[in-house]
Amino acid sequence: MIKNCVCEKCGESFEDEKTCLEHEINCEGVKHRCKMCGKQESLNKQDVHYFTRENMWHKVDLGEMGYGSILEGEEVKFEICDTCLGKLVLFHHD
Repeated sequence: MIKNCVCEKCGESFEDEKTCLEHEINCEGVKHRCKMCGKQESLNKQDVHYFTRENMWHKVDLGEMGYGSILEGEEVKFEICDTCLGKLVLFHHD
């Protein structure tokens, strides 16, 4: 009989306890860090509020910046929290 083991930090499931324990030693959970304000949050997939909390983090991928940009040729990817995204999109007026 296959015994399922779940990492207590991130909630990932494993078919055997040995693999689970090896994973858990180095697991830091699901981590997020906002590029704008620096807020950090670790989430556990087994937490009842995981889905709601996960939806408060946004990955932004603008791709490679074009000719003439101060970031020319750079790949721009970052993560931003819901609060900062709201400030950037909803409350920023030129």
